[in-house]
Amino acid sequence: PHRLHEGGHAGLRRADAANLLEVDGQQEEPAEIRRPRPERHQVGGPEEALAKGDFARAEARGRELVEEGKRVFPADHGNLATSYSILGSALFKQGKYPEAEAQFRLALGIFEKRSGPESLPVASALNNLAYTYANRADYKRALSTALQALKQAPNDSNILDTVGEMYQKNKMYPQAVTYFKKAIDQQGNGGIPETHFKYGQTL
Repeated sequence: PHRLHEGGHAGLRRADAANLLEVDGQQEEPAEIRRPRPERHQVGGPEEALAKGDFARAEARGRELVEEGKRVFPADHGNLATSYSILGSALFKQGKYPEAEAQFRLALGIFEKRSGPESLPVASALNNLAYTYANRADYKRALSTALQALKQAPNDSNILDTVGEMYQKNKMYPQAVTYFKKAIDQQGNGGIPETHFKYGQTL
């Protein structure tokens, strides 16, 4: 996929950052509920394994992270949602799409509960689900899910790119062109090569 969201949520609105506490690895929790937290960014952690392409190790560490998170955090905590997203990404990269979908859905449920309207974390979870459906050739569902993500983050270049790609997969080329153009405009600096490549494929 163009850019699977693996847990980081750069560009969160202030309200999202407050609600999700530490979803990007930097937000601090309010002191009254601060707890020890699993280290997903540490050496040998799942995000490092994902970055290195060691997806089996990322899955193993991701499962450990989820289990540790279940012991440490409430069931609807933002950190636990991020752990589900990371594990889902590791499963996705290995083609384990049904299992990945289950993890992305767990993350989505928490983000929906903790976020307000126009939430980038919710959009990111929906974006991941859209690619999961697309990789199972369920293109109609992938498109409808991408459009749900767009409602949450209408100006996010990654989501706009995803919508364009899902229109492309559904052979709805005029719509795909429209959204690829929007994505390129939002990306700035003339856009990124990958979006330009998909845009060129669609013309």
